[in-house]
Amino acid sequence: MRVINLGAEAGSLISEGPWVFIGMPNAVKALNIQRAKDFHLEGPVGQVHAMAVANDMLFAGASSGMISVWNGNTESDPFKYVTSLKGHDGAVVCFIVGGRYLYSGSVDQTIKVWDLNTLQCTMTLRQHTDTVTSLLCWDQYLISGSLDGTVKALGFFPNRLEHIR
Repeated sequence: MRVINLGAEAGSLISEGPWVFIGMPNAVKALNIQRAKDFHLEGPVGQVHAMAVANDMLFAGASSGMISVWNGNTESDPFKYVTSLKGHDGAVVCFIVGGRYLYSGSVDQTIKVWDLNTLQCTMTLRQHTDTVTSLLCWDQYLISGSLDGTVKALGFFPNRLEHIR
C-alpha cells in the first residue's frame, strides 16, 4: 500500500484511466499510477469539492464557486490550464457529465448547465431551496438531490429541460 501525505485536506477524489485526481485547497494533485508521476495543478480558488473529466478536460469545482478547467496536453506536460468558469455564487459541490453538457450543483441552490464545446453556461436551474448535493444523468433525465430533502427529475428535451413530477 502507498500512502501519500498531501499536507492538506483531500476534498474530492476521482480516477480516469491511469490518472487519480485529488482535490485540495487551491490545487488539484494529478497522479499517474502507471508511470508513478505526479503533477500539482494550480488554478482553483479555495477547497476543491468536486471534479469531473470530459472531452479531454478536467473540471474542478471549488469553494469559491469557480470551476477550473485544464485540457489534456503533451505527455511531459499533460495538463494545460484553460480557464475558470464563473457563475455560481457558492461552493461547487457536485458534477455530472451528460451528452455534450457538464452539470454543476452548488451551495447556491442552483444547477448550472455548461456546454462542453464552448464552455459557456447555457442555463441555470433553480429547482431546490438548499444545497444541490448530487447529480445523476439517467436515461433521458437529470436527477438532482438536495439538502432541502428532495430528489427531483428533469426530462431532457431538445434545447430545454422540463420538470417531471
